[in-house]
Amino acid sequence: MMYFATLVMIFFVYGIIIWVSSQAELTPEVRKNMAPEDIETIHQELQWRRHVGLLMILISMFPIMTYLWVYL
Repeated sequence: MMYFATLVMIFFVYGIIIWVSSQAELTPEVRKNMAPEDIETIHQELQWRRHVGLLMILISMFPIMTYLWVYL
C-alpha cells in the first residue's frame, strides 16, 4: 500500500509541475521575432501540457478520494 501511495504522490507532483510549466507566456519581443507558425506550435504545446497536467492531477485524486471515502 505504501508503494501505491508513493506512486500516486509522484504522479500528483509531476502533474502539478507540468501544469505550472504550461502557464508560461511568450514575451512580446520573442513573439515579434518568431514566425506565426512557430508561435502557434508553441501555443498548442502549452495547451497540451495544461491538459495533460490537469488530467494527471485528476487521475491521482481518484485513489486519494476513494481512500478518504472508505477509511474515514
